[in-house]
Amino acid sequence: MRKIGGLIALVLVALLVIVGCDNSTVTNDGNDEWINHINGIIATQPDTSWFTEGESTSGKTYKLTTANELYGLMELVNGGEEFEGANITLPANAEFDFSQVSESKKGDPSFIGFGSRKYYEDSQFEDSRAFFKGKFNGNGAVIKGVDLSYPEGVKDGTLTEAEESDVAVGFFGVVKGTAAAPAEVRDLVFEDCTLFSTSNTTGIAVGYAENAIISGITVRNCTITGPQGVGGVVGRLYNSGEISDCVVENTSVIASDVDVNYEGPRTGNYNVGGIVGIASYSTRGSSWDVAAPDPEYGAIAIEDNQVTLGNGNKISAADYFAGGICGSTGMKSTNKVTFTGNKVTLNGNASISSSKASGTTDGAGGICGSSSGSDFSGNIVTLNGTSSIEAASKNAGGISGNATATSTFSSNSVVIADKSQISAASAKGAIYGGDASISLASGDNTIKIGNAAEITIDDSANTNAGVLTD
Repeated sequence: MRKIGGLIALVLVALLVIVGCDNSTVTNDGNDEWINHINGIIATQPDTSWFTEGESTSGKTYKLTTANELYGLMELVNGGEEFEGANITLPANAEFDFSQVSESKKGDPSFIGFGSRKYYEDSQFEDSRAFFKGKFNGNGAVIKGVDLSYPEGVKDGTLTEAEESDVAVGFFGVVKGTAAAPAEVRDLVFEDCTLFSTSNTTGIAVGYAENAIISGITVRNCTITGPQGVGGVVGRLYNSGEISDCVVENTSVIASDVDVNYEGPRTGNYNVGGIVGIASYSTRGSSWDVAAPDPEYGAIAIEDNQVTLGNGNKISAADYFAGGICGSTGMKSTNKVTFTGNKVTLNGNASISSSKASGTTDGAGGICGSSSGSDFSGNIVTLNGTSSIEAASKNAGGISGNATATSTFSSNSVVIADKSQISAASAKGAIYGGDASISLASGDNTIKIGNAAEITIDDSANTNAGVLTD
């Protein structure tokens, strides 16, 4: 018995030595890319082996552990699997690199995120729609190197030029729940990502969200460009839902004419925001003037988000409606968009700007470019250095650029320091530009203006009522 025990001990020691040697060989090989493939960090091809086709997803939890499994989720959703009622998670603080697959799929319309078709279920794209309807928790996982770029548009015949503009582009293309059971995307970090889209609905995390909760998303060192409905986190949020606790840092969000397939410039490059391009209700129709809103229509909360821009960063609309948090809102009086506790800080020469040269439609604001049916409370906007909020023609404000009488402002703070400025040819205000019929109670909002800052306070129009502090 003693001899057998000794033999087993020798075998174990030998195995440990062999394993140790193997580990030493891998560590010293220096091929980090190969090690990352082994660890599942680099996405190369979709892995759907974790999912059984045809099974009910309601109430199930799927724990994805590799980049290829995450890539597989993208393929499944784009194939029509909506994961309604499912919970999908990633390992805490994992890191997934999509740079290789982004490069190999650049310009490929099949690689535009989880779900990619027109957002309305009753639209002409019903047969090819792809929605994510589950709950996704990234647990702080970092997604690097995503490049969803289409500088040449979609030219393979899968979509016409008109259809192309209605594709929702983002890592999650379409996230869609109900008012009673909202879909969710939480706790993901996007770093060094690029989105250059010909779509009217563009966001690095989510293109289009309807009856959804988007929370805890961080976007760093990214560039997001599209013609309309462009957001640092979400392109469009409709009907009801929440965007909260998101952070955007050192990132540019741009609405400009990017579609070379059209014979002339696309009409209107607008609704661009550091967090979301547009937050509104849906009419389910082809016109915003349809009288009856969608039956799922409810309130939208945008709260406790932070946007910090530095030198060279900008949130800009080639035409109109640019905001540090949201490009524009449009809600009925029964439900509103509420902006609470958001913080926007512009450093260096960072800017928020709208460039429409003339006309009544324009707006650039520290929180929102244009607000209708919105309540602003406890938001803080700080301009440092030579940063600026600028509207080329009219309606520039520290909180909201254009604002209608259905919006309210309370306990907000605007700091205009150093050589920063808020400027417009007309209707500029430290709190808001636009509709002078809005009444701001004195002392409700705080405005601090440095000696070198450039702004004209126009109390006669009551657009900047508040307490001026030294």
